[in-house]
Amino acid sequence: MASFEWMKANQTKFETFPRAVVPILETGAMIRNGKTGAAHEDGMTSEIAGQLRAFGSRIVTDPVALAWLYEGGPLPA
Repeated sequence: MASFEWMKANQTKFETFPRAVVPILETGAMIRNGKTGAAHEDGMTSEIAGQLRAFGSRIVTDPVALAWLYEGGPLPA
């Protein structure tokens, strides 16, 4: 259910506001079409990544959960 093919075939499940007056994305649009670990190909810099993580740390205050959110791995216990 995490494959690109499954998500494209079930795209209506991912439409956040299907009845919005101004659509956020047109049907079939994608936010990013890249591979895991290749965000730099889309313009992600270490400065932007640092700003995103700093913002995320204000929302997710548990350091273990924050590390999992940004680095992945097994779910924290």
